Amino acid sequence: MLTWNEKRQLTKIASWYYIDGWTHEQIAAKLGVSRPVVSKQLQKARETGIIDFYIESETETTLSLENKLKKKFELTYIKVIPNNTNLSSLKANIMKAAVQYLTRRLPHISSLGIGWGNTMFDLVSEFPYRPFVNLHIVPLIGGISASTKKIHSNDLVTQLSKKLMCSYSYLYSPFIATTLEMKEQLLQIPEIAQTLSEARQVDLAVVGIGVASKSATISKVGYLSEEDVLALEKANVAGDITSCFFDKMGNEISCSFNLRTIGIGLKELRAIPEVVGIAYEKEKVASAYISLKHKYLNSFITNEDTALSLLDMP
Repeated sequence: MLTWNEKRQLTKIASWYYIDGWTHEQIAAKLGVSRPVVSKQLQKARETGIIDFYIESETETTLSLENKLKKKFELTYIKVIPNNTNLSSLKANIMKAAVQYLTRRLPHISSLGIGWGNTMFDLVSEFPYRPFVNLHIVPLIGGISASTKKIHSNDLVTQLSKKLMCSYSYLYSPFIATTLEMKEQLLQIPEIAQTLSEARQVDLAVVGIGVASKSATISKVGYLSEEDVLALEKANVAGDITSCFFDKMGNEISCSFNLRTIGIGLKELRAIPEVVGIAYEKEKVASAYISLKHKYLNSFITNEDTALSLLDMP
């Protein structure tokens, strides 16, 4: 097991070599060691997972899909990953592509907002250790449940900040308040109000896309009751981003669940300069379409099947 200092040193060496283009000789001179030592350190970085290679696969098909999607939804950025019959491999490739894009963007921003859920957990897990000391990370929604800690934005922000060696804020609130009165009281707490203010002002946000069903993560962790699901279905729910549900016309649904959730709303999300969405599951096509059509997302990372389905929709 590497110590924090060892991991930090290997990360610096790997960044100099693979990202900044330094030679072994330049790194050796910087550290005051021999070139063979640098080679051994780079090998150690590979063996311990600090370096993870991702070979970008572009095909005529995916490039064509990207161009069509970019034009149709007026996107800032679009990445379509080739299909893979192995879901685990597809998910890994999607996350690697997302990390690659975000790593290119991070030097140009000062603040990053993070959603919650399994997609965000997979994304954070894929991030390598690389310092972005001037970055500040902010959760977009509350969450302090111990049973589902690993997928909450607070924990994800903490884990990512360790990898990127940067600062972060914590949203000291539950995911959803028991009553509207409780929510109003929580919003009066200065620390909570401050973090939500920061969330509204991030330079870039990255989010997953959800659906309102019994199989969705939000239902599995117990936040969405059967009564909530029925109420959302009555309101023609199409999906959610950061657990803010919208209908088939792209409007935020006025329901008890939405009103009690503690996080940023869809109008606030749309005001963020760049919102990167990640979705590749078949059941999320409809919610992804609404999210893109109504400009809740302006950058998108997906797979061929989802891209084709989106292009087939009016």
